[in-house]
Amino acid sequence: MHPFVRLVGIMAVFVLAALGWVVLGGVMSSRTTDQRATLDGRVADLWGSPQTQAALVFELHWTE
Repeated sequence: MHPFVRLVGIMAVFVLAALGWVVLGGVMSSRTTDQRATLDGRVADLWGSPQTQAALVFELHWTE
């Protein structure tokens, strides 16, 4: 087999695999977004609304 044909075949497999991963990532992202919109309200009904907590702040006052 000619080396050029082998290289083209390897590149084609790589491109198809990369395209497959991109499609899979898009589908998973879309499904996650759809489910999050549906489940956020149902979880809030059971456990209440999300709580937020401010991060701790470290302050150092230096007087001379």
